Amino acid sequence: MAETTGQVRRPPGRPRDPRKRDAILDAARALFFARGIEAVTMEAVASASGVSKMTLYGLFPDKATLFEEVARAQAGRLLGVLGAAFPQESRADPAPPLLREALARFGAALLGFWNSAEVRAFIAIMATEAQRFPDLARRFYQAGPERGRHALAAVVRDAAARGEIQLGGVEPEQVAEDFIGLLQGLAPLRQHLGMWPVMEAGALEAQARHAADVLVRAYCA
Repeated sequence: MAETTGQVRRPPGRPRDPRKRDAILDAARALFFARGIEAVTMEAVASASGVSKMTLYGLFPDKATLFEEVARAQAGRLLGVLGAAFPQESRADPAPPLLREALARFGAALLGFWNSAEVRAFIAIMATEAQRFPDLARRFYQAGPERGRHALAAVVRDAAARGEIQLGGVEPEQVAEDFIGLLQGLAPLRQHLGMWPVMEAGALEAQARHAADVLVRAYCA
């Protein structure tokens, strides 16, 4: 996968232009999502982003590094979406929301993220390329989905400490995974079969609220 021919080192001390870096990542993301990783060349990325190959290789020495940065950006978007589901830190009232409401917000945000055309394309690529590039897939998973699961587990742990739910010895991380499973249902299978429908916002919220209701009833105090 690595593409090193034509690499040019950036002269020391020359400042990087963040706009060019963003343009490269935007172009690479669009090309990767449209064609897959293997079919995209560094030359195509340079042409699509309007930069020279010298600039491209100075910022991203090979295609693996470039795709990893695209994957890192997607993971960051996921964390941003999930973080926005718990805005209590910015509220005048620091009291946390009831777990049911927190889960419904979290679930709607996560489903909305999964439901976007860009993310669906990205997940399809990761599923295709994971066997050939397992380390890249693992790093993406740890940077985004796994950190999201830990964030949700922390919310569950706090609710249990307040006496809102009884975990009965079940680890908060497992409860978080149970909730994510309730959210997804058969969606992963539908995706593999090319049958993943686009859901309206109202349907996403209803599905998230249903999953929250089921989980809280399962662990209610």
